[in-house]
Amino acid sequence: MGRKSHYTEDIPAKVKQWCEEGLIEKQIAAKIGISEASFAVWKNTYPDLLEALKIGKKKIDDGVENSLLKRAMGYDYEEVTTIAKNRGQEVFTEIHKTKKQVIPDVTAQIFWLKNRRKEEWRDSRNIDVASTGDLTIMSSIDFSKLTAEEAKQYLELKRKAKIESNEI
Repeated sequence: MGRKSHYTEDIPAKVKQWCEEGLIEKQIAAKIGISEASFAVWKNTYPDLLEALKIGKKKIDDGVENSLLKRAMGYDYEEVTTIAKNRGQEVFTEIHKTKKQVIPDVTAQIFWLKNRRKEEWRDSRNIDVASTGDLTIMSSIDFSKLTAEEAKQYLELKRKAKIESNEI
């Protein structure tokens, strides 16, 4: 007979809260006082725990996604500075408000596009090349998406194909 489980009905609420605070499953298992392997078994055994994990992770992941988008697009904000000043025996507070702008972040834009528009923004591109004997045929290439090196390779292949076709 196996050991008694430490699982209680209040654990899903705690797990959801810890996920929303940014803890990862390894940290959550440690907070509960169980191993990662036991936590994995619990996820398969207790549907309410798995649901709490999904909800908690989604909330924080959505927040990070929104922050990344905001950073990628740039935004305006108001900075408020409070200054205490003395005039003789009197102390008064001055509040200064300044409108500021965070310019769009290119790194955040690249990260966003590489994840949301993988085909258009991935680092490497495949050139559709079919080879028949010594003749190389290229089809359906979007030249606007070629890197300088890919364009150079294409032109070299085209030049070779032209020379070879004249020799035939």
